[in-house]
Amino acid sequence: MRHPQGEPAPRSFCLCFQRLPSYILHVFAPRLCAGGYNLLEIFAKVKDNAPIQTLLTGVTDMIPVISFVGSSNSGKTTLVEQVIKILSDKGVRISLIKHDAHGFEIDHEGKDTWRHKKAGAVRVLISSPAKYAVISDGEADLGYMLYMAGDGDIDLIVIEGYKSSSLPKIEVFREANGKKPVCIGHESLLAVATDTPDSEQLRDAPMLLDINSPQEIVSFIEERILSEEKPTPFVSLVADGKKIDLNRFASFSLANTLKGYLKSLKGAEDAEVFEIKVDLKK
Repeated sequence: MRHPQGEPAPRSFCLCFQRLPSYILHVFAPRLCAGGYNLLEIFAKVKDNAPIQTLLTGVTDMIPVISFVGSSNSGKTTLVEQVIKILSDKGVRISLIKHDAHGFEIDHEGKDTWRHKKAGAVRVLISSPAKYAVISDGEADLGYMLYMAGDGDIDLIVIEGYKSSSLPKIEVFREANGKKPVCIGHESLLAVATDTPDSEQLRDAPMLLDINSPQEIVSFIEERILSEEKPTPFVSLVADGKKIDLNRFASFSLANTLKGYLKSLKGAEDAEVFEIKVDLKK
């Protein structure tokens, strides 16, 4: 997967904050190890209180990500809906993240969860046999959203928004909307989906796609984002004598997390085959 200029297409993500919250150690340490970083590098970054935009590069190699960006009323939501429908019909399992700059209300007055939240709960979780949801105050950073979106047997994470991130992105642009492109010149921009390919404003676009042909955009995503799926590592897990079946995500996570930990151990930095047995009774 390469840009027309020959540069590799970015598949990284960043956490957009300067002060690292405490959950970095509990939530992201294993994922950082899965991305190929050892614990010494992680703790050094945390100790230095540094932004970790570059530290997380490569974590999303396990699950491809594509972001759709553009000005309001450019048609992002409609296009994303069409793309998800086509890919889902092909059997691609998709998680979607949407950024809402204007705020939204998902809970309903009078409902049990609304009453619990109104009573003072800072976070409310609700679950049924068919679905579950989390309602919490504050804005979740992109890294945490990706962590939640990638949990499970997911083939692709689609994002609507987050134009300032370093994620690979497609800009949706309609000249009749009267607004300028927002990501022309960004290194992470892969293409522009538009109905005015001859627009002077798009002269520096890396590639142009037909906004009215969602199938063309799906083909682009398949070629540039989904075509380089890594082979799933062989992982065998036995718990109390019973073999545990692991899906692709679990195999990647377990193998690469252990590999990340081993990188911090002298003599095991370059291990490619390793066996670990844990006995909690001893």
